[in-house]
Amino acid sequence: VVRNTLMISSVKILLRLLVPLIIALLLNEVLSNGFKRTAQTVFFLPYFLSWAVMGGVLRELFEYDGTINAILQSLGWEPIMFLGSNTWFPIIIIVSDVWKDMGYNMIIFLAAITNVDPALNESAALDGANRWQQFWHITLPQLRPTTFFVVIMLTISGFKVYDQMYMITQ
Repeated sequence: VVRNTLMISSVKILLRLLVPLIIALLLNEVLSNGFKRTAQTVFFLPYFLSWAVMGGVLRELFEYDGTINAILQSLGWEPIMFLGSNTWFPIIIIVSDVWKDMGYNMIIFLAAITNVDPALNESAALDGANRWQQFWHITLPQLRPTTFFVVIMLTISGFKVYDQMYMITQ
């Protein structure tokens, strides 16, 4: 149990840090303000769902006689014991947790990214820096306080997995 909790928590913390950061960077670069607000809302909505609701949905999807196995059987595949599997269960827990809390961390990173002075990136571009170099040497250092805050919050919440596992597996 301790080994599984540490493994799941470590992977969750890493993914819950990187995925929202990548999405925030993409939203900041690609979308205009109107679409950016819509995308923020769509990504943030799962954060409002309780684990009781999420657990019920995930249980309905991944139970042996659930929706995913019904789809697999209609394709001629054998049903999979997702929730009783040492392989699939940690993956389901990690993906569901990243999906549920992704919007919250994305909003925090997006707010920090919009505070990065665009003149620094323009100056670096004029000096010949490519996008990766601008991110690595300008944006990322300015995101350190935000990243530290997010890592602390993720570490605290990363070990609280009992309610999630209970609601999914009963």
